[in-house]
Amino acid sequence: MDYEKEEGRLLRMWEEICAEESPDDGEEELALDADIVENRDTDSESEQDCETTDDEENAPTPKIPRIPCFVGRDNTTNWWKHVPKRTSRTRQENIIVRLPGVKNYAKNAKTGLECWSLFCNDSTTKTATLVNAIKQTIRACHVAGLVVVSIVCDQATTNVAAINSLVNDTRGNYLKAGVDMQDKYFEIDGKKIIPLYDGPHLLKGIRNNFLSKNIKYVNNDKQKCTAKWQHIVDAYKIDLPCGRLRLMKKLINHHVGMKIKQIKVSCCSQVFSNQVASGMTRMSLDILYTLS
Repeated sequence: MDYEKEEGRLLRMWEEICAEESPDDGEEELALDADIVENRDTDSESEQDCETTDDEENAPTPKIPRIPCFVGRDNTTNWWKHVPKRTSRTRQENIIVRLPGVKNYAKNAKTGLECWSLFCNDSTTKTATLVNAIKQTIRACHVAGLVVVSIVCDQATTNVAAINSLVNDTRGNYLKAGVDMQDKYFEIDGKKIIPLYDGPHLLKGIRNNFLSKNIKYVNNDKQKCTAKWQHIVDAYKIDLPCGRLRLMKKLINHHVGMKIKQIKVSCCSQVFSNQVASGMTRMSLDILYTLS
């Protein structure tokens, strides 16, 4: 078979190479002998011998390799039979100090959720870390050519603490300069930035406070009035028996009952909607008309 023939040919080549190899000392002696140029006597009577000697001295000496090698097809390239000895150190960029791959604490992350949890865990961000992140983000926007005039966040405890920390730092700088700061804002690199809380969370905050606290206001007739959460509950109880003719059709037990969904913004916004306000106004007018 072709495979067996090729194996036999390679084996014969290997035997020939092993047979041609000789000790390094002998090869070095041959190379030294080849480098020595014969010296001719200057008292020679033959002019032809002198001319021949001058030509031989000027002729280039053939290079004989001291390491066993193969000569290429171009009769110039030499291929070493053995790996040469290392005489220089390994370059710094070729030294692998750390194997490529993920770090130790990420090696056990197999699923996408586990990988994501390495960046966003269940715990809240520390206030100092959040303040530093806000400053770096705003400064990066300024470098990119953007002008930041305000930031928006919810009323989470960490966010409120971070905003207060930024505002207090700015107020402290103003007090050192002898200036009283009236408004609530903060400055980064001399540029004023106004913090705002998003509307849905403000609406839920008003509703949650309204559950346990009263609202005092002055009406159009300049009379002092007090609004209570119980007023909305009473209006819901009056409107509920009307069935299909209800004025506040969207109000259900999740809005004003014992099982209020405090997280859903829709349950909060529907309580303060125009439909509920119109229904309560109609009921109050009917009660006034009946009493009169």
